[in-house]
Amino acid sequence: FNYFQNLKMGTQKDIKTLINKLWNEAQLQNEEIFAGHNFPSFPKIKSNNSKQVKHFQFHEWEILMKCINELSKGKARQNLCLEEYESLEVKQNRQNQRNWVDLFDALWVNYYFFLRSEDCQKLKVEWFRKDPNKRLYYLLHENPKSGRKRIQTHHIKDDGFDFMSRLFQRRTQSGWLLFPDYKRQCEGGQENKVMRNMNFLLKIAVEKCLPDFPLEDANVKAIRHTTFRHHLEDDPTLGNSNKITMFANNALTSPEMLRKTYL
Repeated sequence: FNYFQNLKMGTQKDIKTLINKLWNEAQLQNEEIFAGHNFPSFPKIKSNNSKQVKHFQFHEWEILMKCINELSKGKARQNLCLEEYESLEVKQNRQNQRNWVDLFDALWVNYYFFLRSEDCQKLKVEWFRKDPNKRLYYLLHENPKSGRKRIQTHHIKDDGFDFMSRLFQRRTQSGWLLFPDYKRQCEGGQENKVMRNMNFLLKIAVEKCLPDFPLEDANVKAIRHTTFRHHLEDDPTLGNSNKITMFANNALTSPEMLRKTYL
């Protein structure tokens, strides 16, 4: 290894390929002399051409959420009661005040509970349980992906408790948690309307405040990537062997996926 580190010409991959070819040529030219002798060979070097998943850096996430709050005319971060929430401006244009508040809420719920994009239109208020003593909200997903086992999960960041408490102040006791006024497909509404509108509004916000962020990556999937990155950067021990299984289970994924994609 040190020998290859010190070579000045070519890459290690090129040099190893050349030496392998020289060994083979030597064997072919001197079959009688070297009969029965195995020359050393070097394993094939594979290039990692997989694209790194795109996420919002810490400062980008702060800028984005500030922008969405401003687009809601400051209502997204206010402590609204149900009546105040229902009186927010609503018009035919999707860029209305209530939609911006709903987007703000949906992105944070995704962030705190490591949700997949298809979860956004499924979540119901009654799936959550509050434990004020532990400052935790628990989610028992009644309709998990691909018929997977129902597992109770919770937010890891402490500020998730305050956010969820504020969110539930502007919700009824039951029903859809995110974009609650949108009819779901089971109610005669459009298919995937919640996710499509979230992506539509998110791209508009990103274009306004993060002009260098690629719009093709500005979608709900990026929020899941973002929260994994932020949690692992905030607390690197979550990637250690004694914690990664717990972390993965709480995010309804596998340690292998976390290692491959984020570590």
